Amino acid sequence: MIFTAICGSIFSLLADMPRDYYPNSLEGKNGAELKTELHNLLKNHTRLPYGSRDYNRIACTWTVFKKSDVRPNGKVWDMYSNNSYSFSSGATKGMNIEHSVPKSWWGDAANYNGTNALTRFKYDGSYDLHHLTPSDADANMAKSNYPLGVVDSPSFDNGVTKVGTGQANGRATNLFEPADEYKGDFARMYLYFVTCYQDYSWKSSALSMFAQNSYPTLNAYGQPLLLKWHRQDPVSQKEIDRNNAVYSFQGNRNPFIDYPNMVEYIWGDSTNYEFSFSGQSTSAPSISISNDKIEFGYIGTETSTFHVIFDYLKTRIFNIEKP
Repeated sequence: MIFTAICGSIFSLLADMPRDYYPNSLEGKNGAELKTELHNLLKNHTRLPYGSRDYNRIACTWTVFKKSDVRPNGKVWDMYSNNSYSFSSGATKGMNIEHSVPKSWWGDAANYNGTNALTRFKYDGSYDLHHLTPSDADANMAKSNYPLGVVDSPSFDNGVTKVGTGQANGRATNLFEPADEYKGDFARMYLYFVTCYQDYSWKSSALSMFAQNSYPTLNAYGQPLLLKWHRQDPVSQKEIDRNNAVYSFQGNRNPFIDYPNMVEYIWGDSTNYEFSFSGQSTSAPSISISNDKIEFGYIGTETSTFHVIFDYLKTRIFNIEKP
């Protein structure tokens, strides 16, 4: 049955969620209080060696990538290009380790304290696998340290990564725009980052999207953009698998992959409501269909999953008018 298949696909995404990682103290909170409670949870994690060589038997960045960023066919899962790359014993030729949130935004630089894989950068955010990804080197270079946004006039476009000028903060700005299928992935990386590292001192380049405070840590441009992309591109199985893989090495999780609606309780339309683990799953995404593809977008927290799907099936698939 179509209905059963749709419902099954929704709830299967929640199957591997480690509820015991999240303390009950998150319940009853919202807004700044919920974000800070998450910050105190997420900041306690293992710093992993940066680069392509394991250090003192601790897995390095590229070792984790082989678990976190691998396609079903064994190739590297590159969110920056459609090029086919294979893993090797070290770094993959033609690829870089990319900081999805640019490390220049908090003032980090290579060789802070020598070239040691655990001290070459000063800040934990520079090692954090929840936003480090393998990237096509050309796309990485083009992306630079530009903020996210919608590119109107591209100077670089490989079909996945688009770089060029667009509007941000009321003016023309150099921007990086990922493919639609990855916009939610990047949004949730950024939301994780401004939660885990809400106490960082942001440099001027970061203020294109961030704000110098512990809440909301996003400015009037960055917050609605990330919310929009988070809602339009729901959590995928790829993200769930990646979250689990990073957790197995680093010891912390991206809560906005495990509990997507938590975003709404911190920045979105539910900031006046208290978060609860039992209640958060009562909301369901809206549904759109084109050709042979069904997509689940975003709806408010008061709507029943079954009500939304049933109404959609009645009116759009079976052509039954709503009463």
